[in-house]
Amino acid sequence: MKKNRFLPWAVTLALLAAIVWVIASSAGSQAATAEARPAGGVVASLQHFTLGEMVANADKIFRGTVIDFTPTTVAAGGAELPAVTYRLRVEQSFKGEFPTKDDVQYLDITMVGSIKGTAVQGSLQQLSNLPTPPRLIVGSDYLLLTTAESAIGLSTTVGLGQGSFEIYTLDKQEWAKNEFNNAGLFDGPVAYDELAAQIQQQLGE
Repeated sequence: MKKNRFLPWAVTLALLAAIVWVIASSAGSQAATAEARPAGGVVASLQHFTLGEMVANADKIFRGTVIDFTPTTVAAGGAELPAVTYRLRVEQSFKGEFPTKDDVQYLDITMVGSIKGTAVQGSLQQLSNLPTPPRLIVGSDYLLLTTAESAIGLSTTVGLGQGSFEIYTLDKQEWAKNEFNNAGLFDGPVAYDELAAQIQQQLGE
């Protein structure tokens, strides 16, 4: 009975460790920091990245369309963590190498987390307090700045929601915004062409 009581916390801390590990492995000292509080759960904060820092720390930068996803699990910290493998069709590449099939570039990226987005029981509900990787929607377009794959096969976007820009069309103009509405980067949504140009400029410096 005691083992079952503490299992949710083991999974929670393993998930936190996996998130921090993926971020830290790609961003050096600029990473998520966290602490466990028995009464209040796990509290985590995420350092802000400039666009230049995100570009420098990204292993791959590309515009792509999500064409499929597969729920899966990864082993970490003695627990099986929920994860999602997304398949994207690469429409425009800025940095990195991408597999090609029938003259079309694809990328499979596995991120820790669940497509359901919420914990199912007990202390696992504390995961809502953690910074988490973005959830991508099939059929939607994104500009993603992704980390290198970790030893357990996980990647994420640099700065989590900071490095995931959803692309949409409004008044015949393509716009891009990340999960923080571009806070600290632009004054709200930015024209996609401007974002792409600034990334190209950063890569050329």
